Amino acid sequence: MDPKLKSKIRANWKTVSGELKSRYGEMVNDEDLKLEGDIEQTFGRLENKTRKSIQQLEQEVEQILL
Repeated sequence: MDPKLKSKIRANWKTVSGELKSRYGEMVNDEDLKLEGDIEQTFGRLENKTRKSIQQLEQEVEQILL
């Protein structure tokens, strides 16, 4: 499978699964699960837009925050 396609599929999956986690967290009133879903969704969207891996994005965020 083409690596670019594989990356896009993975990013889309992260976005969708993050949204599901976030919504489920809202339903069961679990703020930690909702936040985890929001973060996962955000990283999925960033991966889709920037074409960088989630690991690269996490490293860049850590550098900004530290």
